[in-house]
Amino acid sequence: MTEARAPRERQALALVEDERFCEWLDATSAHPSRWPHNRTTAAAWLREQLGVESLGHLAVSAVAAQAFDEIERRFALWDKKQELPL
Repeated sequence: MTEARAPRERQALALVEDERFCEWLDATSAHPSRWPHNRTTAAAWLREQLGVESLGHLAVSAVAAQAFDEIERRFALWDKKQELPL
């Protein structure tokens, strides 16, 4: 059975699957273990930053959705310029 997902949740899942997003995390936020980020650690980081237990909460939490939009915007800016902001 396929689980229905909200559009924001699908966006978040696509983001953590993006290798460039993991590169951005490696470049901008240190992972406690110092290992490079992967989709699992990227999803955990995103949930922590959004203050949610599941990315599905993006559909019901306006605060988490706004925080996600900001993270997505910062990543897109970095990805477009392929550099870190000063």
